[in-house]
Amino acid sequence: MVMLSDPFASVRVRAVRALHACVACVSHVPSTDANIFPEYVLPAVHPLCSDRNQRVRAELASNIAGVRVKLTVSRKKIRSDFEYFFSCV
Repeated sequence: MVMLSDPFASVRVRAVRALHACVACVSHVPSTDANIFPEYVLPAVHPLCSDRNQRVRAELASNIAGVRVKLTVSRKKIRSDFEYFFSCV
């Protein structure tokens, strides 16, 4: 998550890919841990929506759909936060 705010765009692009790979491995999110996305992951990713580098924004946009599909497990709790944070893309 720290690498999402790295000063080098290539590192931020790789961090988005790594985050996507990690989320893709999630098969179940217990309701007790469902707040990890709106409270930790989404706030860390949100600044990338307006990143000054187009490659970072493009990488984020290309990975949103895959992340969104994986989060359907906890959709009731996460959906509104997810749509708010990614409405800028």
